Amino acid sequence: MGEIESAFRMISAGRHMGKVILTADPDEMVAALPETPVLPELLPSATYILAGGFGGLGVYLIRWLASRGARTIVNLSRSGAKTSAAKACIAEMHSQGVKVLSKAYDIASKEAVEAVVRDLQAVDGVGHIRGVINAAMALEDVLFDQMEHWQWEASLAPKVAGTRNMHEVLPTDMDFFVVLSSVAGVIGHPAQVNYTAACAFQDAFMHYRRSRGQPGFAIDVGVVGDADFVSESPAVFANMKRQGFPFISVAELLATLDYVLTARGLECQAALGLVPDAGVKKPDCGSGSDHIEKIGHANTVEEAVEAVGAAVLDELSKLIIMPVDRILLHRTLDSYGVDSLVVVELRNWVVAMLAADISILVIRESRGIDNPIQLVASKSRLVPVKLQEAVSKLG
Repeated sequence: MGEIESAFRMISAGRHMGKVILTADPDEMVAALPETPVLPELLPSATYILAGGFGGLGVYLIRWLASRGARTIVNLSRSGAKTSAAKACIAEMHSQGVKVLSKAYDIASKEAVEAVVRDLQAVDGVGHIRGVINAAMALEDVLFDQMEHWQWEASLAPKVAGTRNMHEVLPTDMDFFVVLSSVAGVIGHPAQVNYTAACAFQDAFMHYRRSRGQPGFAIDVGVVGDADFVSESPAVFANMKRQGFPFISVAELLATLDYVLTARGLECQAALGLVPDAGVKKPDCGSGSDHIEKIGHANTVEEAVEAVGAAVLDELSKLIIMPVDRILLHRTLDSYGVDSLVVVELRNWVVAMLAADISILVIRESRGIDNPIQLVASKSRLVPVKLQEAVSKLG
């Protein structure tokens, strides 16, 4: 297809015999005239609400709203504009003629959202509310069977209660109602069932709003790699990347917002960066390592334990992204910042690759890494039969 122009010229010149065949290969590059993107035009006289504070994506979203014409932006968060970044953002917008009003209100409280509306009505020069973006989130990562009720409630509050409160309190004639959900609500996350449930609710609630003839759109965001909260938390970044969560850029998110606000007949949900059928990566249970092979060839108990230990440390180093020689056996997993999700991965790998069934609790509560290694060796069915009785006494 990349030579379509030459093909038609040859046909026109009559210099060929028979048929001219063009093939459409996936990697072919063809000339195309792209459409000129249509950007949303927000009303300078209107008021636009952003829930989620100034951290992470907040500043980017405020700049985007201003670049699309907004001149009055209300930022809602529990903390308000206390940080230097928040104050700098407000000053930056003020220099461009944009008024950013920071309100320390918790959108999980309906009374607080009602108070915001009353306060805005009392401020001179503040126009009718024409749009809202709910970017608020709260993460309380823990496995479901260890989760306390307050952790469940904390993650649901800004997305479930917050979204419902704004739906019930804010005007019904707004131009847009956008929630920044997450692909976690689509593909799941074993240590974030509270957060994934909240995101799934937002997705469904936008369908509900649309069924009532009201604007509503859920953007299921992947990990925004260049957002401040990710760059400030490299451990979170590495963990999410290892799990296979899709990474997107701030520019991609803002371009999606442009599209959402201008496209007509669009569905009410979009997942950014999600590769079909990819899901979350499972631990690599493919080809075994040399250490695993050595377990079956061990001649002594010491050799078997050493091979098991080397295999476990090799896998652990991949999970926490740390060289094996820097992992000390006498230290606990917690001292290396290992979270519940990594423990689950390590346990699943041990069961699948070392044929040893041990509990997650034993791994988490061990006083040193060497303790679960001995337990794995005592239970591994890869250990030669002649050594299994002796090795089993280690557990």
